[in-house]
Amino acid sequence: RLGRTPLRAAAEALSALAWLGWLAGVVVVARRARSYGIRRYWPWAAGVVLAVVVAGGLLDGYARRYLGDYAIAGPRPLSIDFAQLAYYHHDTVSFSGDVLLVGQNYEDHLARNSSLVITSYWQGPAVGTQITFSLVPGSNLLSQAPVSLVSATGTLTDSTQFAKQLIINLPIPTDIPPGVYFVTVQAAGPDGPLAALTREGRQRGLVYLAPVWVDDGGPVAPSTPPLASFGPAIDLLTAEATMPETNVVQLNLAWHALTTIPANQQIALRLRDAAGTLWAGQDMQLAYGMYPTSLWRKGEVVPDFYRLALPEGMPPGGYTLDVNLYDSVTLASLGDYVVPVTVGTATPRAGRAATQTLTPALALGAVTLPEAFDHGAAPEFSAEWLTSAAPAEDYRARWTLLGADGARVSQVLDLAPGSPATTWAAEAFVLGRVRFGTNAALQPGAYTVLVQLVDAAEQPVGAEVTVGHVTVRGRARSFDVPPLQTTVGATFGDALTLYGYDVERTADTLRLTLAWGALAAPGQDYKFFVHLFNTDDSFVLLQKDGMPRADSYPTALWVAGEVVTDTVSFELAGVPPGIFALAVGWYDPTQPDLPRLPAFDAQGQPLPDDRLVLPYSLEMR
Repeated sequence: RLGRTPLRAAAEALSALAWLGWLAGVVVVARRARSYGIRRYWPWAAGVVLAVVVAGGLLDGYARRYLGDYAIAGPRPLSIDFAQLAYYHHDTVSFSGDVLLVGQNYEDHLARNSSLVITSYWQGPAVGTQITFSLVPGSNLLSQAPVSLVSATGTLTDSTQFAKQLIINLPIPTDIPPGVYFVTVQAAGPDGPLAALTREGRQRGLVYLAPVWVDDGGPVAPSTPPLASFGPAIDLLTAEATMPETNVVQLNLAWHALTTIPANQQIALRLRDAAGTLWAGQDMQLAYGMYPTSLWRKGEVVPDFYRLALPEGMPPGGYTLDVNLYDSVTLASLGDYVVPVTVGTATPRAGRAATQTLTPALALGAVTLPEAFDHGAAPEFSAEWLTSAAPAEDYRARWTLLGADGARVSQVLDLAPGSPATTWAAEAFVLGRVRFGTNAALQPGAYTVLVQLVDAAEQPVGAEVTVGHVTVRGRARSFDVPPLQTTVGATFGDALTLYGYDVERTADTLRLTLAWGALAAPGQDYKFFVHLFNTDDSFVLLQKDGMPRADSYPTALWVAGEVVTDTVSFELAGVPPGIFALAVGWYDPTQPDLPRLPAFDAQGQPLPDDRLVLPYSLEMR
């Protein structure tokens, strides 16, 4: 809402002074007329001026009504295009071919399931021009995949002598959230679309007319139980992912506001394949911020939708779309929900050239490799798989790093995780993104990268081909235990120990720095956990799991005697009053039940639940 500003007040003051100056001029002229003895002509002069003003007003009204300077039912159109004209303004909207939108009229407050009736007025010689009006969400300005909610097209006819009237009806969908929406207008002639133009003849972007506010309702009782709860204020009632277009995933949701919500919550969307690789994602306020949660009414059911653009080469198969709500200030999660997504078809090959032909049906296009990566990292390798016919077998690929000394380090990986080759059609393009996993045998140095197809028994199919080169960088290691606030000496399994830890507490954050050690080379990847739990009932309130240093330094790379420090942080904003403790331990992520490594204290005595409770107490008031 625009209120009064100092600039506006100054402009009004200047306007008032201008009127006073004009009146002063009239008085001066009148006095001089008396002094020159032409007082008897003054009424006639005033009458002539008045007649001119009245005649001008009548002519202006006629021109506005019949010549199209203004619309029959209103002023010139209000338009913007976010390209050449970045602010709303009243003016005729010009299209190439001298087609002019000189006015339009419609209601700007509407309810869902009603209709937006647009009455527009046009000038120009192009009778028969096709005019399309669309209702679009404000999220189109932010969305990866803009959408038209509803469109209608009409044809200009010579309905009046001076202006062509066109009436378009756009039904308002029922499954959209309340908020601001835009009306767009486009024109097309016999030879194709007509470009919108500025007064200077520059081409404009898509023309948006005056926005409308869509709302109805208030509280509506949900007809289904919730799928998930996000904090105490929001329930998720429905969630469905569809593919309305070949390269777009649309997520349709329905939220239920259990109470008023003082803050504007954020939503995070992450589309991942079977291996956990991220393919698409987006963060924003709910309803794209066009109907933020601070405006939701208690008891209201709010429909919502999001559209994610998919990259070319997206492998067909099953995916998961993670839906997470979080506090926009503290970033604390309010909950999450997983929606399954199915991508049915692969991207057409469309003339992409093969660099290597591996089988009569399958070829290899471009391969993207990192120039270098740290020893122990799991770099992503991506390959363009191109089909000429539908593959008859579910091939996999053996990726090999060949050192200058002839040493070979190989791993057999899926062509595209979660997307068997037998599901690919002919003339398809599938982008395979895989990670060459942690391997302690991969020493620093320069390597040639080779690829070969294998069958289900991992027997070679076709030739092994060279696809590029990478460099493995060395990693600095430490073998000295740093000074610590608290020493521990607990052990986990046969290879891992905790020398001790440091704790740093602020009003909103708890930072725990752990000093781990390798008694022997662990030889495989383990994950640690840190639990913040209530000492009254042992309820785990907060938890951190992972590999050290944000998963960048897995234990398979550690050598005997190495010391690895790692820091984990807990946000305390949502922690209730009470006394809390910290517990740490390790587990094997490769086993079905995620068994914990046996834990022992410094005297070699077994620890309950195979975890070490740190001698630290956190009191929240």
